[in-house]
Amino acid sequence: MFTKVQIIEQYFRHKPLVLFHEDLAQAPFDVFDKMALFMGSAYDRERISLQPVHTSYRDKQLQVMLRVSKYLLALIGFRGRGI
Repeated sequence: MFTKVQIIEQYFRHKPLVLFHEDLAQAPFDVFDKMALFMGSAYDRERISLQPVHTSYRDKQLQVMLRVSKYLLALIGFRGRGI
């Protein structure tokens, strides 16, 4: 993963925000705080629901969707652009 972060840093002017799923599972509001700080914004914790959504999706289904989206992005010639 570190190699991918280095590539992103090479093509974009701003340092990327790297978050980990484990952190989201263990302390979601800490992750939200990092995101808000990174974007220079605020949010209302009271309006955030931590209830599961789409629990019917399985890991294999999500992996297939990831592969399909990568394929489709390659087909349309998606290229990252500096922001």
